Amino acid sequence: MPTAMADFGASTDPLKRYSAIEKAYTEDRWEAVIHQGEVLLNDLPWISGGAQAGLKERVQLLMAHAHLYGFSRPQQAQPLYQSVISAGGEEALVQIAQQGLEKCTSMLASPVASEAPGQEPAPEEDKP
Repeated sequence: MPTAMADFGASTDPLKRYSAIEKAYTEDRWEAVIHQGEVLLNDLPWISGGAQAGLKERVQLLMAHAHLYGFSRPQQAQPLYQSVISAGGEEALVQIAQQGLEKCTSMLASPVASEAPGQEPAPEEDKP
């Protein structure tokens, strides 16, 4: 079986790289989504308009979803969702980011959100 990173190859085409990240997302390869997403985001500043329009926001959404739904890490997902919203691009992407941000907020407000997976919640102290 090929390694998880083999799908990403050495392509310089941002759309092909995004497709490989998207595929990793559908296969629940969260670390690959986050790592390759960061690499692609670092390469994107020179891209503008055309078929690549909105690519940055799409990569950020995949990364945010990997953090939130793959690893239950709302703290890491929040800034990515906020960046998509701040960009004010494609309405559908902004709506998805708003939903993700709401989920982050609710997870962070829950006392269980601060517990490590598999760890019992701390007992609540009596309040006066």
